Amino acid sequence: MDKKRYTNKGIKQNNTFSINIPSEKMVKVTDYIGTYSGLNIDKSRIFKIFYGKLSTAPMIEECPINIECKLLTVMDFGGKNDLFVGEIIETYSEDKYLTDEVPDMKKINPFVYSRYEHNYWGIGKYLGKASNVYKDFKP
Repeated sequence: MDKKRYTNKGIKQNNTFSINIPSEKMVKVTDYIGTYSGLNIDKSRIFKIFYGKLSTAPMIEECPINIECKLLTVMDFGGKNDLFVGEIIETYSEDKYLTDEVPDMKKINPFVYSRYEHNYWGIGKYLGKASNVYKDFKP
């Protein structure tokens, strides 16, 4: 994360952070909050915010998956960014995003951001079962 980001300072101050996984229907609001600094706008008014066990890592109620983390270390490689390493303390999700108590990617419908091409992408199609797809592979 860019060292100049308002969130960067908050993570270092509280020693906690959250990872909020938005659905594709949230791409516009996600782009908006990623474009403007928290120094200039109060982003907490855009979403319903809640706190978990750590009480200092704000999470976005509208996101299908929320991951609450305790900061373990900050890695500085001499550039303009910090790398935050954390321990997952708790994961939150509503039942409507789960199937058999497990996160369901079809229901969550997450998207990813490609930093180098500066685009958002849907996750895409089902490719196969992990630890099973390789069975036809011939080294």
